[in-house]
Amino acid sequence: MMVLTLLAWAIVAVCLVVLVEVVLRDVADR
Repeated sequence: MMVLTLLAWAIVAVCLVVLVEVVLRDVADR
């Protein structure tokens, strides 16, 4: 169960990083 929790957090972290990168690119284009 702990492994699944760590995996879930890892997925969330990756999604957040991708989202921040997209937002930064959008701001940079402006």
